[in-house]
Amino acid sequence: MASAPVREPLADLSDKLYKILPLLDSSRKDAMLFTELLMQRLEALSLMNWIAPILIGLLYITLSSLFKEPARQKFNAVMIAGAGAAYLSGGFGVWEFAFAAVVTTCAYYGLQDYRFIGAGWLLHTCWDFAHYLYGNPIVPFAATSSFGCAICDPIIAVWCFMGAPSVFGWLRRTPVLTTRP
Repeated sequence: MASAPVREPLADLSDKLYKILPLLDSSRKDAMLFTELLMQRLEALSLMNWIAPILIGLLYITLSSLFKEPARQKFNAVMIAGAGAAYLSGGFGVWEFAFAAVVTTCAYYGLQDYRFIGAGWLLHTCWDFAHYLYGNPIVPFAATSSFGCAICDPIIAVWCFMGAPSVFGWLRRTPVLTTRP
């Protein structure tokens, strides 16, 4: 009975490397394709694609400030829950439902703590950006709507991490300069 040939460990390692190297090369190509896609998408944006979402975020904060607490917190929890479901038919399949479940959980815990609402908005920012790159915007007739949402959402998130204070309270606390006679 013939015994199986004994292979040296170094030969096994070189076989494995030859199998892995094409994978490494293709991942490098994928990284280049992603970088090219990212640059192509960002070059197509105008200045208004950056400014308008910032203004919309500030407008959202101002209008939300009209609510008194705890209604403001409840309203913001409902808004992030709705935002989490905005992409349910957005092209990422079952991941859309998983994302909606995670953001809904953030909204639920956000009823007690604004930080969860802020975390939900940051998660939605990532989802917006993924959809922008994928080419499936949140508003079908506005190709850059997901990008705009990705700019707007972190502004709202920062406000939520601050405890979502009323901007009208900030205005009332502005010190008045007086002159002495």
